[in-house]
Amino acid sequence: MIEHTTTFESLRRLLDEERLEEFRTAISTLDAADLADFVEDLPPRLRDVVFDLVDLQRASDVIVEID
Repeated sequence: MIEHTTTFESLRRLLDEERLEEFRTAISTLDAADLADFVEDLPPRLRDVVFDLVDLQRASDVIVEID
C-alpha cells in the first residue's frame, strides 16, 4: 500500500503542476485497475484530464475497473 500511496502522490503532483506529458508517461506503466484506483480519488475536473490523456480502449478498461 505504501508503494501505491507514493506513486499516487507523485501522479497527483504531476497533474496539479500540469506536467501532463510526464503524467501520461507515468500512467502508461499502471494497469487499468491501479489507474482506476487513482482516478476514483480525483475531483471530476481532474478525472476529465486523465481520460483526455488516454486512448479510448484504455479509458474503457479503466472505467470497467472503477467501483
